[in-house]
Amino acid sequence: MVHEGDAMFELESDKATQEVESFDSGYLRIPADAPNPGDTVKVGQCLGFLCSSDETAPALCTSSAGSPTDTPSANLSDKEELDSASTNKVQGDSPPEIGSDTTPATPSARRLARKLDVDLQQLDDSEKKERITEQEVRTAARKRGAANLQGDTNSRENGTGQPASARPAVSPRAAATAVQHGISLAEITGSGRGGRIRERDVLAAIQQPSRTASPQAQQMPPMAQPPDLRNPDPAESPSTATAKRVPSTTIRNTISERMLEATQQTAQVTLMVKTDASQVLSLRNQCKAASECGNLQTPSMTGIFVKLVASALQQHPEIQQQWADGSLLVPDSIHVAVAVDTKRGLMAPVLRDVPALSLGDVTKFLAAAADRARSGQLAQEELMGGTFTVSNLGAYAVDGFTPILNMPQSAILGIGRIRPEPIVQESEIVIRDQVSLSLTFDHRVYDGAIAAAFLQTLCDRLLEPGPWMLQ
Repeated sequence: MVHEGDAMFELESDKATQEVESFDSGYLRIPADAPNPGDTVKVGQCLGFLCSSDETAPALCTSSAGSPTDTPSANLSDKEELDSASTNKVQGDSPPEIGSDTTPATPSARRLARKLDVDLQQLDDSEKKERITEQEVRTAARKRGAANLQGDTNSRENGTGQPASARPAVSPRAAATAVQHGISLAEITGSGRGGRIRERDVLAAIQQPSRTASPQAQQMPPMAQPPDLRNPDPAESPSTATAKRVPSTTIRNTISERMLEATQQTAQVTLMVKTDASQVLSLRNQCKAASECGNLQTPSMTGIFVKLVASALQQHPEIQQQWADGSLLVPDSIHVAVAVDTKRGLMAPVLRDVPALSLGDVTKFLAAAADRARSGQLAQEELMGGTFTVSNLGAYAVDGFTPILNMPQSAILGIGRIRPEPIVQESEIVIRDQVSLSLTFDHRVYDGAIAAAFLQTLCDRLLEPGPWMLQ
């Protein structure tokens, strides 16, 4: 029995994990063929039925209207989940988009497939639930080249002269297997959609006792596939012979894709500097003393740096520019994203209009956002729209690092730990609290001198934070 507002299940999207609440009261019936936890569901797919006490629900999801086979594949979004509230079934009613590519694939894989002219639908050769990756597209492109060469030779030998576009579609693995065993694809009848030849069709042909290799296969050995030295398969490494394969989460996959895209699609340069943080620590100690009297909440070091960054960005607004297909986007506000480590992975909730916020407001927001991030309660809107990112690893005793850009942003600041170090000041050796700052920026958007000027301004703010920080 569930009541209106009860949490029924968690919806994990590319950016966040959210609880989906019941829109009514009743008895939740889960059919035998309903998706299992962790499955990728389709738009409009039936998840269960909300029934009254004397109502009998269908035994199977597929026995009801809105079968999963009638709708395109996609991860449920917040809008789709809200649309489901208009029916008594826990499912959406979004119609399929005509002509849309419903094959599950990562964004980078789709872009590479368009570039290499690879049909993603032909890569769906198995019952696996993971999305097609960029590596699979590259492998398909290489195998297609060998398969096309073999297929053209067979067409000339049997006198058909049939163009490749007129022949039945062939999956990449089926084509590679046929080349390896010297089988003419013209001898095989495909069992896939539209007569597409699948790998199992080729394997079935190999096992036929009466089958003999084609004349070409008897005259020349199978074509050997060159090893992929750029992207070796870790499963083939001797060191991983006893390793256990663990499925990755949707959020982890998204982080992986975005990090790889950021390093491949931007010209990242990191500037590093070490500066005096004594005045910042003194300011925080003053706030801490005031908080003990009940007048002010003790700010975190991350909150102080967020305010300092916003002040420096006001003087250097070009740091927030973003590259967009040969043009530059210039944000008119300062929205700072702050990296938060969670069990689900790295998240970066966004503080909007930071210059208009007091240090106390920033401190409260960061604490609340970090709690929501770690409990999986962040809304997607809270993770979008940032113009600059701050990542503080000082609590982990890290001196310095090279942070990766949070696309489409063009700059991110890495903050190391603060610790006392000996420095030379006015020809004397003194002990001062030092902090390492790392600014990674996109060199496509602006030059190093602009980034260095921003970093210098930020260092100046640290040396003289001023009373404005407490306003």
